[in-house]
Amino acid sequence: MKILQKVEDLCHQSFSEDSDGKEENPQTELAIIHGQMAYILQLQGHTEEALQLYNQMIKLKPTDVELLAVIANNIITINKDQNVLTPRRSSAGKNNTKAVELLQEFSDQHPENAANIKLTMAQLKISQGNKSKACLILRSIEKLKHKPGMVSSLVTTYSHEEDTDSAIEVFIHAIQWYQNHLPKSPAHLSLIRESANFKLKYGRKKKAISDLEQVWKQNPKDIYTLAQFISAYSLADPEKAEALSKHLPSSDSMSLKVDVKALENSPGATYIRKKGGKVT
Repeated sequence: MKILQKVEDLCHQSFSEDSDGKEENPQTELAIIHGQMAYILQLQGHTEEALQLYNQMIKLKPTDVELLAVIANNIITINKDQNVLTPRRSSAGKNNTKAVELLQEFSDQHPENAANIKLTMAQLKISQGNKSKACLILRSIEKLKHKPGMVSSLVTTYSHEEDTDSAIEVFIHAIQWYQNHLPKSPAHLSLIRESANFKLKYGRKKKAISDLEQVWKQNPKDIYTLAQFISAYSLADPEKAEALSKHLPSSDSMSLKVDVKALENSPGATYIRKKGGKVT
């Protein structure tokens, strides 16, 4: 820390000598040093002092997007380490809000970095306990919102928040993207299957019909999906459900055929014979 303070003094001195009497604020030039000093304070457990320094850096509106992201992530870490509401945690919350505002501003100014910036913004919102707002931010990331990993994260979060409708919306938009860009791809069909299962799990059988139909048409021999399809239709259209039931295999074709010779030569049967055991 003493070394960094000495470097800061030298920078101040150098800036003063080169400024030719002009009134300029050297703090922007010293942002990286201040960031390192704040991080050292954070590691030493002096979180209040670290937050004060982070807050000073935020007020300067640094133009370095990566530096701002580091500040935001460090504030998140401090918030996670403080389990009870204290004045220090309240201060961190205020810093979070300011950081989110600046990150949004940078996102608008630097669309090429928008995805990474918004991911950091979402982290900040989650650290504040505002998961719904975090989800809205994540859903605004155009190049990621349809990805299976993002869809899974959003659906899981909305489920925990008991917001089933928003979770279904996430599936709808993602499936539509794949329908427009990569129809019938493995990712597309997997999302449709997950969407159907989710709707069935939360009692939305009627809404699951369209998804189940698409999955079944891709594999008409999938008895499990057909059974789900029939079950969903049984509420909305009993006659349709009965018609679909005709596609189920007969009981004879589903009977279990046992190869006795193969069974006798199986490892389990060999072990029983060696032990002289009896099968009951």
